[in-house]
Amino acid sequence: MNITVRGLKGTDADNYSFSISNSSNGYYFTGTPVLNTSKLKEQGAFNTKQEYISPTPYLLTHSDNEPNGDIWVNILEKTETGETSITGSNKDSNGNFITLISGRTTNVLMEIGVNGKLSVYVKVTPLDEIHQWTEY
Repeated sequence: MNITVRGLKGTDADNYSFSISNSSNGYYFTGTPVLNTSKLKEQGAFNTKQEYISPTPYLLTHSDNEPNGDIWVNILEKTETGETSITGSNKDSNGNFITLISGRTTNVLMEIGVNGKLSVYVKVTPLDEIHQWTEY
């Protein structure tokens, strides 16, 4: 999974992180089974377009290729007392669930509008191929 976020108010990557959760059975990239909920959290970086991006694709394999709403992508921001979720979703803007398909890369673009409205776009590509988002 590869994630790009547009529209964050700050420019300090240390203030943000990604959280990806999967509430069903699956496998880590190493082949180790994961039962029930798994959650990954990682800090990203800002690119030259001021997009907050995941540094490398998350290596997750979902055991069920049927979209079922189990994959959640959240954007977290540091606060004085810890972290808070800025936004997150388990669906794209068309209402389709975000899914992880074995042997493929799920590319997610999250755009936070000036009014705070979230738009989510998903493009599935061959394994290890990162989709370069243009204007959406």
